[in-house]
Amino acid sequence: MHRGLINLAQENKASALNDLEKAHRQKPHIKEIWNLLLSLKIEFEEIEDAIALAEKFIKIEPSNEKNFANIALCYQHLKNYNKAVIFYKKATEINPAYVEAWINLGLAFKSKGMLDKAIEAVNKAISLEPNHAEAYANRALIKMREKDILGALKDSEMTVSLKPHLTQVWFLLGS
Repeated sequence: MHRGLINLAQENKASALNDLEKAHRQKPHIKEIWNLLLSLKIEFEEIEDAIALAEKFIKIEPSNEKNFANIALCYQHLKNYNKAVIFYKKATEINPAYVEAWINLGLAFKSKGMLDKAIEAVNKAISLEPNHAEAYANRALIKMREKDILGALKDSEMTVSLKPHLTQVWFLLGS
């Protein structure tokens, strides 16, 4: 595990993935490895492996909302937004204050073309964390898709006031 963390710190992600897989096989009960391993699997686009791992983690720890959010993220990468929605909803049922899950649920709804539900989910995230710049940025993108230009502009300005370096918002403001 330690070698995997060292490789990760040195940006040697391929070696880190290999080392963390070995560590996980030897000590599958060490939860700190789970999210790192899943993140690397997703980054290397080993999505099917990531889903299998996430399903295993859900069986081991069914009350951990991050396990459900991770599997939802995998399905989002596969563009299976129906399953992504199911798993993000489960994550938010377990932890109704899980802001990132609400934001990602909104993005999954947006990808499905369910813009009202997308706004609802992102609004929930904003109600939980009113200064979450990425939530406003995502809501701006959804509002642009709805052709609510003024609403998108307002959310973009809020995003810029919170995090001026978010480039996606500058692009949106420019368009």
